[in-house]
Amino acid sequence: MRQVKLLASLLMLFSKVSLCERVAKRRREGVRDGRAEIAQILGTRNAELYLYKSKNVTSRPMVMCGIPKVGITNMESAGFEKVAADAAAAALADPRTLRLVLVRDPLDRFASFYRNKIQQYKTSEGKNLPPNWGVVRQYNSLLLGSQGDMEQRPPGVYAAALAAKAEKGEGLERHLESMAWMCALDVLRYDVVGSLEDTDDFIERIASAGGARLTSWPHVHVNNLPGSFQTAELDCDTRRNLLMAYRFDFDWLYRVGPPRVQAYSLTALKDCPP
Repeated sequence: MRQVKLLASLLMLFSKVSLCERVAKRRREGVRDGRAEIAQILGTRNAELYLYKSKNVTSRPMVMCGIPKVGITNMESAGFEKVAADAAAAALADPRTLRLVLVRDPLDRFASFYRNKIQQYKTSEGKNLPPNWGVVRQYNSLLLGSQGDMEQRPPGVYAAALAAKAEKGEGLERHLESMAWMCALDVLRYDVVGSLEDTDDFIERIASAGGARLTSWPHVHVNNLPGSFQTAELDCDTRRNLLMAYRFDFDWLYRVGPPRVQAYSLTALKDCPP
């Protein structure tokens, strides 16, 4: 009887090890087929996918994962159309499809969020416009748990709240969610990972991979008006908190990105004491 139980235990252990090996192998290779599996992944990651509407039958179909605060404004003008998860999964399951994602330095993305959602630095004909206090209240509630609070706090306060939420494994609103998590860089293998800081290189690599040749990338430029918050103003404590909050981004972008994207993790604490 003991021998039977021992044999059963060994078989169960072997099956678990084999399953783990298969899962690990799938993760190493990246999900390239399986429409249902891809749809399930996209559903859990809150991803938004865009399909390129090309009339050029010789170029590969293209699907792009769109990330808020990473140049997805006016993507329609570049020929992309937002599609439902089922349609995106069908396209991603096609081995001919070129998978694209454009990313941004997480520190720059946070600064853009702060500038746009908290500081809301805007001008009209040379005059500053007042903030949308409802948006400030929304993010104070989401990040700080402050109901009805419209105080514009320093960026370090929001960065610390993000780090605390990341430590607890809590999900975030799309403008703050991890780029790598949202687009499933840990599972889906992307053919072209580009940097918002160098969209010309992104466009060139898309064409080199057999995709359509885009003329330009229609992103809104960074607000460099005097008085608007800039990444260089992030102090070292805030940067460390953002490294904690977006460690999933820094890890996976270093693994799969081109040199400029890999450098994000190397420059985040530049000039900061150890």
